[in-house]
Amino acid sequence: MPPPGQERAVPALGARCRTLYPFSGERHRHGLRFAAGELLTFLQAGPDGGWWEGETAEGLRGWFPASYVQLIECLAKMNLAEQQSTLTTTLPQFC
Repeated sequence: MPPPGQERAVPALGARCRTLYPFSGERHRHGLRFAAGELLTFLQAGPDGGWWEGETAEGLRGWFPASYVQLIECLAKMNLAEQQSTLTTTLPQFC
C-alpha cells in the first residue's frame, strides 16, 4: 500500500491501460495472463487498490497488479516530446 498522500488513483470504468511487464497470473486464482505492451480495459480495483480487474482485447478477464500497467490517459495528456522523454527514462506514476 502506498504511503499516505501518495495513494494510486483508481481509473474510471472502461479506462484503457498498457501493460508494462508480462504477468503469468499463475499465482492468483483469477489472474489475467498478458505480455508486456498489451492493451487492457480497466473493470474494477480491489479493496486496497493494489490489484485491478481488467479485460484483454480477446475478452479474457482477470486480476493483475496495478503497478504492471500504465494508464493511456496519462500519456495522452502529454505532448509527443514529453512522452518520448518519459518513456526513455522513467515511466510516470498513475494519474
